[in-house]
Amino acid sequence: MHYHDRRLIKCVPKTLNTAISSLSNKYIEAEKDKVACELKCKSVQETKRFIEQLLQEQCDKVHDACMRVQSNCEGFNITEELCTFISLLKNDLNKLRSSAVILKAAKFIEKLETLANDHSLTLSKRSYPTVTKKKVRHSKRRNQGQATTTTTSNDDLMIIDEGPTSALVTQMNHSPSEVLLFEDDLFNRIKTSQREVSNFSASSKYAKYTTEQLIALTRQSMEKNIMIAKELNSRCEAASIGYLSATQLLTLCEYYALCRLLRSDELNRLYLQLQLELQQSNDSVSSEIVPMSVDKLLHLTAIKLCLENTDKFQ
Repeated sequence: MHYHDRRLIKCVPKTLNTAISSLSNKYIEAEKDKVACELKCKSVQETKRFIEQLLQEQCDKVHDACMRVQSNCEGFNITEELCTFISLLKNDLNKLRSSAVILKAAKFIEKLETLANDHSLTLSKRSYPTVTKKKVRHSKRRNQGQATTTTTSNDDLMIIDEGPTSALVTQMNHSPSEVLLFEDDLFNRIKTSQREVSNFSASSKYAKYTTEQLIALTRQSMEKNIMIAKELNSRCEAASIGYLSATQLLTLCEYYALCRLLRSDELNRLYLQLQLELQQSNDSVSSEIVPMSVDKLLHLTAIKLCLENTDKFQ
């Protein structure tokens, strides 16, 4: 993991045949891992679980490395090394593309930040500290130092509950379908007494997020809205029809067969007429998106296919 965690370098003589065979064995192991990965990742959900499992293993490695460093090195600043590791993870976070994977990775980084903000770093058990305020029975001087730490952590991190149900403590010997890196309702936990007031729950849902997290969520929602609007525009322009059922595909073929009997000017006139009708139905309610007529969209697509084929063969 780090230069502090390395062992002493020893000179081990090796023959050329041994070195070549070790390289060959590494290649064979990599091929086996690749085949195993392809077998595990047959669907999107299985791929997500596989990524979560790898992130869990990385978290366990970080925990074990901290334990080894704490036992082998005296006066070693684990917090500083964790902060360096977190900054490297944040740089690699920009290379991810899937919003779901980005969210899982962000939660993993936040857990590491919680670990780094605990200055005592008592890691005798496989548990992770929280940044919630709690009573500590120590001297006044130590209480003052811990109060400062708690205030800083609450400003920078989300409030994360500590308990046996946390999925970070989930052992890896469970089946892959049961392994989750973090709980899905991690950011939506509200006291039982407050659940009866729905308005308050809705308004305080995002109060636990930091400003950077709110900005990231806003960007993700904006990107989704842009992609949805592009797909809707493409369908209104007959550039995309999405996934069709067997009945819809049959309807499209029937429309295409009828459109082949029309001339180009008739097709253009009908194309403009259908586009105008779809545009007017969508503009009638400006505050919301109304359902489009699937029949008209299929008819519009058939006309466009006929026009493209007519231009191609002329």
